[in-house]
Amino acid sequence: AGADSLSGQQVATHASTAASAVGSDFVTAPELSPLFGQTLARQVVQWLAEHEATGARFGWAERWQELPLGDITLVGQIDRLDQLADGSTLVMDYKTESIGTTQGRVKTPTEDTQLAFYAALQPDDTLQAAYVNVGEKGGTKTVLQPDVVDVRDVLITGILHDMERITSGAAMAALGEGMACEYCAARGLCRKDFWSPSA
Repeated sequence: AGADSLSGQQVATHASTAASAVGSDFVTAPELSPLFGQTLARQVVQWLAEHEATGARFGWAERWQELPLGDITLVGQIDRLDQLADGSTLVMDYKTESIGTTQGRVKTPTEDTQLAFYAALQPDDTLQAAYVNVGEKGGTKTVLQPDVVDVRDVLITGILHDMERITSGAAMAALGEGMACEYCAARGLCRKDFWSPSA
């Protein structure tokens, strides 16, 4: 059934399923709680029904994973992992931003490292990765990251190269731009606040 035809009782019945789909932290966020069980719940339930109709099956959610990589270990927490009908793996990250922002993330795959990092934590080469954009307007949509395995390999190569240079005493390049810097807990590492203005 479509979102418009779901009854209030159906939404209530499937609320726990929807909660599992987006993760407990998401649905209990104070700013989103008033929406859950109404518009947001309907959209998530509809997305979940359409997603599972393709043969996708829930694997697990919000799990920490590690990958030893030479002398370092990659550590990350993935929002959700499903098994697809063809047996491949789909890793997902939920976004509550505008759909345009989410779509913009995947336009230049090598610049968006989050899904590639998630892919690096998986042991296989047949996986897919996607953002699931959850918003009150426009419904819940899946935005696939194309060529995520190739991008993952580029990311791993870059990490190993940079760590080798750091170990050898090379100075860190000053990186970091955009809105993310305003919220970054490691802002001082790139020395952004001490950059000289461009001439």
